[in-house]
Amino acid sequence: MADEIHTLTTHGERRPLAPRWLLRTIGGVDDLVHVAIALMLLGLSIAVLVDTVATFFDSNQASALAVTYAVNGVLFVIILMEILGTVVAHFTHGTF
Repeated sequence: MADEIHTLTTHGERRPLAPRWLLRTIGGVDDLVHVAIALMLLGLSIAVLVDTVATFFDSNQASALAVTYAVNGVLFVIILMEILGTVVAHFTHGTF
């Protein structure tokens, strides 16, 4: 890892503050958590979008209220997709 935090030994050598296996394990767990979050965001976005469309077309409410609910649902999906884009950027660029 190029951006590891190092410490100097008494002989002036640089070595990582944590063992490499620990850093690799933490990195792997971090990736798994990001994958789980990405999948949850994607699933939630699909569920909200399907619910929004179904409610809009099956609504017995006044049209203004149905449109307001639909816009609210779509905006929520857009927010979730923006967060998903940030999580995916972690994998493609390695940073947020």
